[in-house]
Amino acid sequence: MTAQKSSRDLRRIRDAYRETVMAVPHYEREYGESIRENLAAEFGTTLAGHLADSDVLTPAVYETFLDACKRGRDERGRLLRTIEREQESLQRWETELTAIEVAAHDAAEGITATTGSRTLSRIDRRLETLEARCMECARARQELLHEHSGREFQGTDGFGFMEYLYTDMDTTTPVLSDAGACLETIRHHRRRCLQ
Repeated sequence: MTAQKSSRDLRRIRDAYRETVMAVPHYEREYGESIRENLAAEFGTTLAGHLADSDVLTPAVYETFLDACKRGRDERGRLLRTIEREQESLQRWETELTAIEVAAHDAAEGITATTGSRTLSRIDRRLETLEARCMECARARQELLHEHSGREFQGTDGFGFMEYLYTDMDTTTPVLSDAGACLETIRHHRRRCLQ
């Protein structure tokens, strides 16, 4: 590789990086970094220095750059698959918790209309079953959270997976919060059965 070709290849890498990674519409608002800063965040300071500041692209730097690009691609693929699984999980839990809450409200409609202890006992048993289902949802979700808890992904600033996804929300455990609200509703209706 001649020095001239090497220099031209390095310019191509920088230009391609600016035209792809740094050209997304939200780049300035979200990052506002120089090419050197962004390369350092993506590939580490040593490689970023070679790519941003050098005049010559050596074969060793080029190979290191290609390897880092492949690792980044693989990491993003892994993150995408994990996010897709989380999305499917959220949809599944939403369906299940909504069904439990609707059933609890349906069961509770009879509480006010009856004074018979036998009917109230039957309603309470139904609510107890729904409470157990809700608790099982919370337990299963908690198990999944423990699987995610140790995972970190490149580019998530050291956040755990759940913190990375839900940091802007009121809770980093939305399913558990919903399950807690559902349990509170069910327990409220069960207390009404005992009055």
